Amino acid sequence: VDTSTRQQVDAVSLTVPAGDPFALQDQVVDWATGKLALPLTGSERQALRTRGTQAPEAYALYQQGNGRLSSFQTVADIDAAIELFNKAVQLDPRYALAHVGLGEAYWRRHMEAANPASLEKAQEECTVALSLDERLGRAHLCAGSVAFSKGQYEESIAAFRRAIDRDATLDDAYLGLARAYERRGDRGAAERTYREAVERRPRYWVAHHWLGMFLVQRGRYAEGIEAHQRAVELNPGNARLHALLGGA
Repeated sequence: VDTSTRQQVDAVSLTVPAGDPFALQDQVVDWATGKLALPLTGSERQALRTRGTQAPEAYALYQQGNGRLSSFQTVADIDAAIELFNKAVQLDPRYALAHVGLGEAYWRRHMEAANPASLEKAQEECTVALSLDERLGRAHLCAGSVAFSKGQYEESIAAFRRAIDRDATLDDAYLGLARAYERRGDRGAAERTYREAVERRPRYWVAHHWLGMFLVQRGRYAEGIEAHQRAVELNPGNARLHALLGGA
């Protein structure tokens, strides 16, 4: 779609076997990069085809777990994600992204219930993911989150920076970095990083949520309310956001 005129420029209809999601992705990538005339190198084209696993079932389980984790409202969502990621890892023990997902899910469980055992499991899974693929930005993000929860703020800042160096699109790495700066006492760097996260992906509700929390805690209620309102607009079904907006 031409975004200036909102006119459809081109479209494609593809048919692939239901049990082979990779074939569909590859065909979409080939079609889109061709229509956009993107000059990809061989390594760039290979990166677009990299999924981390050759097991379609493991990939599907990972996607389902990621969906539950990204939109969670209750601990039950986190537990469901853990179950899905565990099944993916059982199908492909060398699937680094599934280990990352499992690490993130255990970390979220710890954040919800202050469970030290969950935090240790999170660290184990992040370590496994890094051993399988050190280039994976989300594996460093996972390690940074664990270090943050252990109060190791310098280590977490370094890990979040490594995550961003490897993948500049990782919104949660910017948010983690901002929180680590905040805990270290560098509020100026924290606010700049929160706002950078919002600017990079304005429609990501979590970034507005964390910026709002930061501003309200500083007593800047009008600005905090504005950030919370934007988060609610983007995720109106999230009861927590309404509660935070009411509190602000």
